[in-house]
Amino acid sequence: LSPNMLLMFFVGFNAITAAPLYNRSTADFLAPKRWESNKPTSTAETAARVEHLQLQSFIWNNISYIFYDQPTMQFSDAERECEKFGKNLFVPSSVEELNSIANIVPEGKCFWIGMNYNGDNFIWLRNWGANIDNLPFQISDDEGYGHVSEENCLSCHVERNAMVVELHWAKCDTKRPFLCQQMPQS
Repeated sequence: LSPNMLLMFFVGFNAITAAPLYNRSTADFLAPKRWESNKPTSTAETAARVEHLQLQSFIWNNISYIFYDQPTMQFSDAERECEKFGKNLFVPSSVEELNSIANIVPEGKCFWIGMNYNGDNFIWLRNWGANIDNLPFQISDDEGYGHVSEENCLSCHVERNAMVVELHWAKCDTKRPFLCQQMPQS
């Protein structure tokens, strides 16, 4: 098997096996609806409950990822959602990983990744984060991306046609898509 065929198999397999687990809303887990045996459930009603959750699952370099397009969440809620399934917000270990993942996720979206600023330091949520001096930050107020002193959670923006991957600071209570990752077990 070629590496591309193997990758496509794993992406497809991961998407198929993850579907029963992830095609549910967070509300389904927190407050399950009580179904009455004498009340039929319509197909439209069932579809409406899961339609809003849009996921993209993939594997890169033996690490599994899930991109949550919908529902969008605030930074802290996105972090908790990832942790529910044994994952964490995406923390790139290198610029190469950041660029490779940027070629897979939907473009034109700003999505949360695992770094914030606590007023003194830039902090990756996990200890394997890339050196921030090598990352493509945009933090100028003049460019409309926000200033790190006021907006202190990190999001990633991808524009493939312009070959641009940018990291933007944003207010942590902004609702955005997000990317979860699960490191391989050692």
